[in-house]
Amino acid sequence: MEKSHGEKLLNFDDQTKQEARQTPATEDFKKIDQKTLSQKPVMETRKPLEKLPIIKTSEAEAVKIAEIKRSLQKPLVQNDAMSPEPTAVPMGSSNLEVGKVHKFYSWFAKYYDLSRKIWNPFFPASVEKEFNGLLSTYIKDGAEILDVGVGTGINIERVLNDNIAFAHYEGIDVNPEMLIEARHKFGDVNNMTLRLADVTQMEITQQYDVIISTLALSHLKEPDKAIQKLLTALKPGGKILYLDNFAVPKPRLRDKVAIWVYRKMFHFSPISTETAEKFPASEEKKHFPFLGGQLSMYVFQKNIDK
Repeated sequence: MEKSHGEKLLNFDDQTKQEARQTPATEDFKKIDQKTLSQKPVMETRKPLEKLPIIKTSEAEAVKIAEIKRSLQKPLVQNDAMSPEPTAVPMGSSNLEVGKVHKFYSWFAKYYDLSRKIWNPFFPASVEKEFNGLLSTYIKDGAEILDVGVGTGINIERVLNDNIAFAHYEGIDVNPEMLIEARHKFGDVNNMTLRLADVTQMEITQQYDVIISTLALSHLKEPDKAIQKLLTALKPGGKILYLDNFAVPKPRLRDKVAIWVYRKMFHFSPISTETAEKFPASEEKKHFPFLGGQLSMYVFQKNIDK
């Protein structure tokens, strides 16, 4: 141990080294403690999440938000099978703490798009490019589209940027506040419906050419069953374009830390390999390394004879 202590003093002369070796370790620590105690404490400058400034709305905006909330409830009144209440939690979150999930996403809705500027640098550019390529390849003019877990409308933006003249775009989510943000941005788009619905509970009443879902089904306890259900909502030859977080068999330490953050803050867990093995056969699939495991992209197709 003395040799190690001496090696830390390479910038001192031999006499100083010798004196240092003869000084008991406890004396060193006392000197360090005295120096530390004499310093002013460093104040924490980061604000906790709950202390972030509240985004204020004008009276006119408040009226508009109230109207949007009322309009979101109409499909629920018209169809009892779509039964989530206005305070419904993110879909399929029965495997998580329901109250915390709903509270977080109701609060986070206003900051969701802003947060993308923070986490986008960590999101592989290759994934964004590949998924946009899937949208361009499989969504054609005149398509009937269902967006499961539409959130604030990230996929709507992707489709509109591709100048696709869809016949109808339907976006569903179980969080009213997320839908309100989407309505603010895309409420004037023709042939578009945004409504409150839970994919695990909703009754399938029509069929679609394409169903999109990104980073949503990982909130479900059984995402494989949701995929099977969505296949029944496709027209023959229709496709599901799916992107989500998946676990890997042997996660690294940083992956384990990321998974902990996902669960504690964002209230989801990467889909396990055991669950992924229950997925129906896919037309295409690609995997990209990502914090917590991997981002996986699937294309599922409904058989033409069904």
